Amino acid sequence: MVSNAIDMSSPKSGLFESAPSLEISDSDYRFVRDLIYKHSRINLDGNRKHLVVSRLSRRLRQLNLKDCNAYCRLLRSPEGGEEVQKLVDSISTNFTFFFREQKHFDFLTQVVLPAHRDGARAGGAGPFRIWSSACATGEEPLSMALLLADTLGCTKSADWRVEATDISTAALETAKRGVYAEENLTLPKPEWLSRYFQKGVGQWAGKYRTKNELLERISYRQMNLIESPVPFPTPVNVIFCRNVMIYFDRKTQEQLIRRLVGCLTQGGYLIIGHTENLTVQPQLTKVQHSIYKRIA
Repeated sequence: MVSNAIDMSSPKSGLFESAPSLEISDSDYRFVRDLIYKHSRINLDGNRKHLVVSRLSRRLRQLNLKDCNAYCRLLRSPEGGEEVQKLVDSISTNFTFFFREQKHFDFLTQVVLPAHRDGARAGGAGPFRIWSSACATGEEPLSMALLLADTLGCTKSADWRVEATDISTAALETAKRGVYAEENLTLPKPEWLSRYFQKGVGQWAGKYRTKNELLERISYRQMNLIESPVPFPTPVNVIFCRNVMIYFDRKTQEQLIRRLVGCLTQGGYLIIGHTENLTVQPQLTKVQHSIYKRIA
């Protein structure tokens, strides 16, 4: 019997000192706000200074910069181009957890996947593709993969794939590693933990790494949802774009929805966050709260 425990070597971790008290001037705030909007479409209109300062404090310590004005001078300099992505990474919100908003995964289990499986048996269904468009640190696409493996199988004949994109390169690096703390792996079926994860030992005690049979089914890529080319073949059967539009202005929201609809199969589903609202789209019909089906 092959042991399910492994030793996952990794770079050393460290502790940061408490963040100094920082302030940002109105002009520097406007500059950072506009730069973030230009490169990510994240809308920081209104008084979000406290958010910006709190997100930038760690980056300033890493660069050994004394204040926000020095950081803005770096961004304006010829060497600042590479720092812009670090800025976006710092501002991006990557809060997520496994099977967040469980009703969406229930819809997959109860409606979408049974219909696909029946179509496959009748010879009328092709491969199944699902897109996690703002995948953060990987919990959402991995939740998808667990559900698909359990429902459709994980053999070579099971033709399904998870596409995962995010604007944050730092979040994507975490997602690609597929390593999670045991307390965060709250799964609908407890047996999935031993079936699809390897238990860490030594310095990695208390952590689990995703097995390759799942990780190989997920493609992680960096993408700006508004401006970047879609980095995989379309159309796809289901798109999760949850808790993303709340950071965009109305114009950007409408532009994003049009783009996502164009990436769906006929009869495919667009799923947004429970707290988000979608303006009426002629190509979509509302199936239930936060779930829409492409009809044209």
